[in-house]
Amino acid sequence: MKRTLKAAHHSPNDAQEEAIAWAVKLASGHVDAAQRQAFHRWRDQHRANEQAWRRIEGIDEAFSVVPRE
Repeated sequence: MKRTLKAAHHSPNDAQEEAIAWAVKLASGHVDAAQRQAFHRWRDQHRANEQAWRRIEGIDEAFSVVPRE
């Protein structure tokens, strides 16, 4: 089953799951301009989306201090 990236959400948990899906998609390196615009629209669509994305960014920053082998 393919997961879709929804533009709106119904709960903070949905926003967090969507943020994770966006993080995976963006990290894949296979994102075109339309998908990047959809990501920005998703972030702007609801405060919970932006908050969820900021949590993802915080996690990413925390892992950036871990040395790579």
